[in-house]
Amino acid sequence: MATKKIKTVIIGLGRIAHGYEFDAMALFGMKYATHLSALAHHKGFELVAGSDISEDSRSSFNVAAKKYKLEITVYSDWEKMVTETKPDLVVVATNTDSHAKICNKLIDMGIKNILCEKPVAGTLAEAEMLVAKADKNGCNLFVNYFRAFNPSYIELVDKIKSGFLGKIQTFDVKYTRGLLNNGTHFIDLLMRMFGEVSTVSGFRTPTAEDFGKDPTLSARIQFKNGVSGVIYGMNNNFYNILELDILGELGRVRIVNERAELYLPHMHNTVAGYTSLKLQPNKGLTSIKDGLYPVYDSIYNKKNRCSGLDSLNSLRVADKIVKSFNKYEK
Repeated sequence: MATKKIKTVIIGLGRIAHGYEFDAMALFGMKYATHLSALAHHKGFELVAGSDISEDSRSSFNVAAKKYKLEITVYSDWEKMVTETKPDLVVVATNTDSHAKICNKLIDMGIKNILCEKPVAGTLAEAEMLVAKADKNGCNLFVNYFRAFNPSYIELVDKIKSGFLGKIQTFDVKYTRGLLNNGTHFIDLLMRMFGEVSTVSGFRTPTAEDFGKDPTLSARIQFKNGVSGVIYGMNNNFYNILELDILGELGRVRIVNERAELYLPHMHNTVAGYTSLKLQPNKGLTSIKDGLYPVYDSIYNKKNRCSGLDSLNSLRVADKIVKSFNKYEK
């Protein structure tokens, strides 16, 4: 039986849509670093069109598409594109401030499947209204916290919840480019591992650089199950960083540039009673790849691993971090 094709269009032809195709570092960290590459490599998707107000972005997108031997129609007007192509799935990859406006309009136009870049909206209030509207209108709203879709991250979450690392001692995250834009990726992942957040306390590292209006804040986070740790907002002007380090009683998992390292206790050969952590090659987690693929199964099997409602949980935690920081600053 032939695979049923999902007719797909992309609104916003920037870095996450296709621009990382020209970034060697992005391609080093992730096999499929863009929506274009992920869609091109899945037989269930038919990417038919893309839109952007920038002529340069449209031209660059066409160059990238030819790399995959795709002939894609480009538009300057996304509403015209949606009206003419009648897609099954719309990928919204524009700037954060436009997400809610575009998604609201797509729902009004009758679109039933939307994959929106994170965060789903620029404010918690906008996100809550959008998620409620999608639910009311039967729209399947996906939010691209790709670690929620990715098999290796799903494996990591399941293993930690089953006691793979024993009782968790602590964790720490290092990220750049905004609490909403990138920090919520890890808040979402941590909540999948450890459950509901109990308390947060926001602070700022000395050189942290905000991402436009999005503050790159740090925070101490306590979960209701007793696990606690810290997320650190760093300065992207020095280097880009997205790292997670989890230390349990039975070992350690460290994720750097989407690659997982597993460390297990190792007795020292000469010093009695001295135990350290030793990297375990080719054991534990598999390499982490782009997580767009299960969207296909989610649409047809109704198993949405990161719905708009799911994304609200991380946005609510981020909102508490901002409020706790502002309260402290005053």
